[in-house]
Amino acid sequence: KSSAYIWVLIACLLVSMFYFYIIVFKKCTYGPSYWCRDLGSATECSAVQHCAQTVWNKPTANNQLCDTCKEVVTVVRDMMLGSATEAQLKAYLESACSMMSDPGLISECRKLVDNYLDNVLDMLKHQMQDPSVVCTALTVCKTQQSVNEHRISTNDIPVPEVPILEMLEEKLKVCVGCCTRYWGAPRSKVAIERGTATCVHDCVAFLKDVQDLIKKNRSYADALIDAVSKQCDMLGPDMSDVCKQYVSAYADQIVQMFMGSSPEVLCSGVGICSKAKHSPLLSLTPA
Repeated sequence: KSSAYIWVLIACLLVSMFYFYIIVFKKCTYGPSYWCRDLGSATECSAVQHCAQTVWNKPTANNQLCDTCKEVVTVVRDMMLGSATEAQLKAYLESACSMMSDPGLISECRKLVDNYLDNVLDMLKHQMQDPSVVCTALTVCKTQQSVNEHRISTNDIPVPEVPILEMLEEKLKVCVGCCTRYWGAPRSKVAIERGTATCVHDCVAFLKDVQDLIKKNRSYADALIDAVSKQCDMLGPDMSDVCKQYVSAYADQIVQMFMGSSPEVLCSGVGICSKAKHSPLLSLTPA
């Protein structure tokens, strides 16, 4: 019976990965309009160097907050040259945040330190030593020069998150059905139900990309497992706790099974593809 649960969890994993891809990775296809909006987006899309060299290096509009940021980053840069430890750098930044007069700014400053300290230090280590670049990346400073006619401004066209979700809503329904209709059902019943062919290409291509990402960075797998746990809530109050217990117990096995199966078999297993041959599904026990 554990095999049936594992397969249903993988079905939920596929749904979660679709949403994770749409909401996170799909945005990176929008180009500089999304990459360079802030340091978080640039890091997410591996575009920090590009943004630093083409967008964040433009002259900044002077204001007190921007000037303060540049002064603080200059001190951090000099401390790094003097071989200060990361703990010392963080302590200095937290101290600088505490000196601000506005409680709201103090809180926001501390959030920037907590969320982006590693990114800022990495920028300063890799020859991006202009304080203005760092402060613009953190959105504390704003550039005077608008993006030229060959580049889309972030403020001109909003990120179209909802249209993309609506566009793929029908394709996701078949995956969602595997989580809601077949919880606890025999493996054969899940395999018999087939989705429409319109989702096949997207499913296979997408899963290939995700498997490649997980091979390069384990953190993606951890994020996806967390998303699976959240998907358990869609099963209702009676089953959500049981689902989360299985996710916790079988997290590693879910990832191993996902990485060890071909995209075609995975898509077939949740009813999207109909021609892939299934490998025997073994019962798994928690490590």
